[in-house]
Amino acid sequence: MSSWRDRILQEFPPGASRLTVVSDPDGLVLDEAVLAGLRRRNFDVLVFDEPVAFRYAYESRCRHYWDDGKPVEVVVVARMDALDADNLPYDVVQAGRPLALGLDALFPGLSRTVLGALDLTHLNALCDAVEGRPQGVLGDNATKDFVLRHVFGIAPELVREPPSLLRALLRIHHGGQSIPPLLGERLVRVLRRDGRFEEWPLEQIVPDPDAFFAFLQERWPRFLGHAAGSQTTPEEHDHDFAHPGPADLPFDHDDVRVYIDNLFREGFLRPIDHAAAGTLADSWIASGVRTSGDDADTQRLERLLDAATNALPDPDARYGDWLRFARTWAEAGALALSPERRTADATEPNLSALRDRVDAAFAEWLGRRYASLANLPPSPPVMLHHVPGVLARHLDEAPEHKAALLVVDGLSMDQWVVVREELARRRPAYRFR
Repeated sequence: MSSWRDRILQEFPPGASRLTVVSDPDGLVLDEAVLAGLRRRNFDVLVFDEPVAFRYAYESRCRHYWDDGKPVEVVVVARMDALDADNLPYDVVQAGRPLALGLDALFPGLSRTVLGALDLTHLNALCDAVEGRPQGVLGDNATKDFVLRHVFGIAPELVREPPSLLRALLRIHHGGQSIPPLLGERLVRVLRRDGRFEEWPLEQIVPDPDAFFAFLQERWPRFLGHAAGSQTTPEEHDHDFAHPGPADLPFDHDDVRVYIDNLFREGFLRPIDHAAAGTLADSWIASGVRTSGDDADTQRLERLLDAATNALPDPDARYGDWLRFARTWAEAGALALSPERRTADATEPNLSALRDRVDAAFAEWLGRRYASLANLPPSPPVMLHHVPGVLARHLDEAPEHKAALLVVDGLSMDQWVVVREELARRRPAYRFR
């Protein structure tokens, strides 16, 4: 199957109409790559959201140019099922070429309810999965299982032991994926069949990566104790766990162990002090034990620079790719500027050269993609003007809560790493998303 984005862009041939009004309940046109493709074809995109703001943008960015005879082509995107004057301005509906887009047309035979819960980033894998699929209509549960298997790489019925469960969750959460609540509920239900994983807090650690990594962090000291040869009964530490569940996890299983170094190196987990640090520092566990000295810091910085080099996004990457890269890059920057690193070392030229590459790549990406970010859906927030709406929805959903927006202007991400570590030390119960 051709890319779903190509199929969307085929609906916008240049010169077809100076105004196209799109019924797009699933926000397909608002995908980053689709918006970038429309910009390359010289389309201006307006999103119908708040009527007064839309009218101002429409009159100033469209009508004004048309009245001057300029050949501006405009796409108005309405996140609704139907285009009519009850929902949209009458003059826009009458003047525009109507177009309807939807997930049900792209993926016939799959449950529309389930498809609507997916992020647009999941549709690439879904395109590959449906190619060659036998014709037929799948119900909600069958579609959920199909998506879990082919998009997220999880066959719930085959996850029967703790190592396979941890491996599945690590692949999702470390990879920056997000399981929609609708699919998370299905996954939890299937995992609990036949009494499996009864003591695991699946309702928390399946949908929430922060809860999952906090769950791992709490159990890491116990694992270090066992690895160092201490004999501690599970009951001695159960009361310290903010997240219930088994006290001992198979960190040393091959399916889990391959993730450990990256988790600590990239800041998902924090190294801890341990009495046997000298012994453990010579094993695969070393990344999870806090050590001091230039040699240890230099080795960690070298690993971070290698990871950043391999993860540097390309010019057509999504903004989320840059956010994930920024996490590794910030860890490297914070370590490179750490006061504990008393002397410069051989990593300095590598760091400087990589910084030049990062700056050049990010500048090129900004030139291609930044203008389209303003039209992205506001949840999750991508730009500052998205934040008030997100806070408002949070308060609508939980009116008994309070929300505050604290802006620390000029705080870079490597500086945030330092602040985060100090806050985590002083307030271990805090969670950062």
